Amino acid sequence: MYRAIKVVRREDFEYERTFEREFEGIQRYEQVSKDHPGLVDVLHVGRDDEAGFYYYVMELADDENGESKEVSPATYRAKTLSAEMKASGAKSIIDTVNLGISLAGALGHLHEAGLTHRDVKPSNIIFVKGVPKLADVGLVAQSGQRTYVGTEGYVPPEGPGTSSADLYSLAMVLYEAHTKKDRLDFPELPTNLDIPPTVNRDEWRQLNTVICRAGSPDPRKRYETARSLAIALREVIEGSHGYASGRKSRKAGVVPSSLIVLAILGATGFGAYWLWKDSVEFRDDNSVQLGGVPAAGNATAVNGAQTSGAYLAKNTTENKNEAEAPFESGKDKQGKGKEKGQGKGGNSGNGSFTIISDDDNNMIDGGVVIRDDAISSGGSSKTELGSEEGSQSQMTADDPRIENNPLQNANKDNPKVVAQEVTGQLKVMSRPSGAAVWVDGNEVGVTPRPLALPVGAVEITLKYPGFHDLVCETVVKEGFVVLEKVLIKDQRPRPGTSWVNKLGMVFEADQFGDSLTQASVSTALFDEFIASTGNAIPLNDVKGIAYVSNEKSRWAFADWLTGLDQAEGYLGPQQYYRPIRGSESLRDHDFKLAVDGLMGTILLNSDPPGALIRKDGKVIGDTEETISNLRLGPYEFELDMPGYQIMTVSGTLNNVEPIPLNEVLVPDQSVVFGTPWSNSQGMPLLPVGEVMVATYETPLMDYQDYVTEMQIALPATATGQELNHPVTGITRNEAEAFCEWLTLREQNLGMIRPTQHYRLPTDAEWSLFVGIEEELGSNPSERGERGEASYPWGDSWPPASGSGNYADESAAGLLRNYVILGYRDNSPATSAIGSFGPAENGLFDLSGNVAEWVSDNHGSGGPDLGVVRGGAWNTYEQKALSLHYRDPVTVDSREDFFGFRYVLEDVSTGS
Repeated sequence: MYRAIKVVRREDFEYERTFEREFEGIQRYEQVSKDHPGLVDVLHVGRDDEAGFYYYVMELADDENGESKEVSPATYRAKTLSAEMKASGAKSIIDTVNLGISLAGALGHLHEAGLTHRDVKPSNIIFVKGVPKLADVGLVAQSGQRTYVGTEGYVPPEGPGTSSADLYSLAMVLYEAHTKKDRLDFPELPTNLDIPPTVNRDEWRQLNTVICRAGSPDPRKRYETARSLAIALREVIEGSHGYASGRKSRKAGVVPSSLIVLAILGATGFGAYWLWKDSVEFRDDNSVQLGGVPAAGNATAVNGAQTSGAYLAKNTTENKNEAEAPFESGKDKQGKGKEKGQGKGGNSGNGSFTIISDDDNNMIDGGVVIRDDAISSGGSSKTELGSEEGSQSQMTADDPRIENNPLQNANKDNPKVVAQEVTGQLKVMSRPSGAAVWVDGNEVGVTPRPLALPVGAVEITLKYPGFHDLVCETVVKEGFVVLEKVLIKDQRPRPGTSWVNKLGMVFEADQFGDSLTQASVSTALFDEFIASTGNAIPLNDVKGIAYVSNEKSRWAFADWLTGLDQAEGYLGPQQYYRPIRGSESLRDHDFKLAVDGLMGTILLNSDPPGALIRKDGKVIGDTEETISNLRLGPYEFELDMPGYQIMTVSGTLNNVEPIPLNEVLVPDQSVVFGTPWSNSQGMPLLPVGEVMVATYETPLMDYQDYVTEMQIALPATATGQELNHPVTGITRNEAEAFCEWLTLREQNLGMIRPTQHYRLPTDAEWSLFVGIEEELGSNPSERGERGEASYPWGDSWPPASGSGNYADESAAGLLRNYVILGYRDNSPATSAIGSFGPAENGLFDLSGNVAEWVSDNHGSGGPDLGVVRGGAWNTYEQKALSLHYRDPVTVDSREDFFGFRYVLEDVSTGS
């Protein structure tokens, strides 16, 4: 099996930092690429610092000649969308929509990771086992930089580097694929307006509307996210189900074809005018940002020549002279719509994709062909690229086949960065204003200060004389975000001077210059601490002085007061109060406070490693980490790892020397999210999405445990029912009460954590259980109306025998013949849980047996109208067995065909 490799050389970069950012970027992309099928998978990243390059290995694209097995390096050409479009006609509506949804999903995944592609075009879309994937991804540009690189016609007027620009590029790709026209002709439609009768005209119009919006020259009028574009594309096809009656009605009368032609011409003309108007308005409004691009639609190239389309940097073409020439038509000499910058084998970008071969005709648009066994593993800074004996995939730093590659050498003068981090605008403000702003260890100005930063988390430090430094972490988003902070006045004690804290306690300097309270802690102050924290601490009041015998309690008071005074600026972040004996008599238990600043360190390890470390209920790290900046004195931590008992670790830090601790965790029966697990009632739970889901509907035997312990009555429908059948006849509130009972029971048993609880699934989660990942609508009522008819067994009707427990012919007497004709499951009423086969995810009876409560209200009938899903043993209507169907019922309904299953959720941030 072969793989592709891209080599990026240090000499192609002016600055070392830019080269390193590129390397850091591809390391980030390596992780991102594994999580989405629409991104080319980076399998390995390595570098050779002595030779001055790094490289990354990718999955290999399909062979253009259709070979499905081992490829031949001598004849291999990567199958790209560009090649496929040249070899075939315009794509159908459904194929265009599917292509767009797949690529929009990949872009959305990239954008959520804080990255953009910056060069979406047909030749950068490869096919791997028939699946289209985004390739040729370079991931770094300087923070806040908008570099005008890319391919003419695919780059929007404002330039690349944002998620919106990526969507514009994708729109151009879909336009070319659907119309077979060049993107520079956008938004013109094909001249042959005689649409075949097999084409759904409504879908045709809707698809072109979606493409026009995504390809608007004004980014404000495009879709806000890739997901929004994917949903709009999906609606093109899903909406066609509502047009069936319209097609039938057209048979009643004949519409003259000339009217259809005129209507389409009118729509096309309006669309072209709208896009031209958008382009002019946008360039007029943003002439400064666009570097003075003329509003008439022509841009001035780097060499001063007039060009059509957006302002772009110099492009790499088939020879160096052409690279200096201005853009003119976007077509090659034969008039074909060839992508600018596309030489033999494709544009290599910053760094090169090359094939090691003696024949230049074997250049691959996508990579060096190497074998799996030529990939060296390991994380050393220098990695050798080897190959089998006799193979031509061996590379060295001075290999002439790389150094003398004309395509790579052309790009040394014109490096092309394919993607950069998405940036956002952050305005930092402070009270008082004028504070110095520090980012990543560098001072960048004073408040108020606007910053252009990569999307994602960033740490900001504000410094102002006479005030405490303020360190905060915020999240930069696309668009404009304001961060305003109030600085805290520095009121810390000064060495050798008296000082008064927030609560009026007077501190004097001792002989060493340390600050100590004049008097012992008063009963009044200690009572304030007890009232504030709710701690029940025994103490004696001796003439207004608090006598506290327990050292842990004295430290608790000191920690409480430390928190108060740090918040008000009386103590710094690494200062704290330390309790000391108030009198010399050992029989007295009064105490004073001293200001201390000595900090200790604990090296906390666990077996197995990776347990969360909690202090005062908050996660502060995990084992194998160094816990620093701990005040001296007693400490107590909790170690928490799923599948193991929570362990308490306590002791005393007496000095600043690091203390190593090694703890062995004890296994227990607690839940491990993401792994199948059985709870205290023996119910198997399976991971689906973010929750653990009960494999079966709740049986009567489990519900009976609940009513027995709570001393409440069973529902009337349970009389005479078998224990392994699902419980029926309970309201939604009763189902939720069962979940609360089970939560407390298992928390007390130590099987689930305090942050984990049982509940009913939401409507959206229930849809996910049956394989529906996305639905339109804000509530079950809207989602049910828009869902198409589909069933657990497929799209046919009636269901095949034994598909589930529905109203079959065996229940004809009980249901007065309201049954599914020709269907048998041999269960006239409820059946034992798990009697029918599971879904692909392992869950049983999602359809049939009993209809299941979800936690949402229906959305159309107020707070008293709930929802059950999935149909039941008495369901016979075709619509009611659709996976999208929601049955609206009052929340206090008691029916012998209503039941429930539950989910287990973890709401902690450290789950």
